[in-house]
Amino acid sequence: MVKKMKGLKMGKFSLIIVFALLMSVQIARSMGVSQPIPHDLKLLRGDSAEFYFQISVVTATSKQVCSYSITGLEPLVITFDEEKEVTIEAGKTKDVYGTISVPEDAPIQGYHGNVNLNCKPYAPETGSVLHKSFSNSWDVSVVEKEEERAVREIPEKTTPIPAFGIPLSIIIIIVIILVIGVYYWHSRKKE
Repeated sequence: MVKKMKGLKMGKFSLIIVFALLMSVQIARSMGVSQPIPHDLKLLRGDSAEFYFQISVVTATSKQVCSYSITGLEPLVITFDEEKEVTIEAGKTKDVYGTISVPEDAPIQGYHGNVNLNCKPYAPETGSVLHKSFSNSWDVSVVEKEEERAVREIPEKTTPIPAFGIPLSIIIIIVIILVIGVYYWHSRKKE
């Protein structure tokens, strides 16, 4: 009888721990724009470099239409590989690629710009549409000497691999529940 009481107390305690774990698990999600990569470019006059940044709509509940721009880097010339507006499925991330070019007459100095992002639902429901705006800084320098130049290659454009649908934390919790269930099933079977 004492063993049975201890088993029941242990079972209740285990369930409380499992529920506490379920309540405390937070999946990190985001919505916004990353800093362009490579950051802190140092280019010569007449030079150019490729860059990319990511638009993330992981926390969105519906498909988003996002427009983007880069401001504050004039007279540097920014061109994008795609249009300046993309449609992104909810829960996904989109890489945006472009090229930054330095005119021959650009002043030798540091430039501080911003990547600006404005997103709205693709097919808005009735009522007002909530626009979400994000920004991230980007520093670019025009330098005089070749040895001051700093440009890193960006990763090749790849097709994203589909993510596993169930977060790892949920799988761990399910395994813990199964282990506890099997333990109690065996302990009751012995009695």
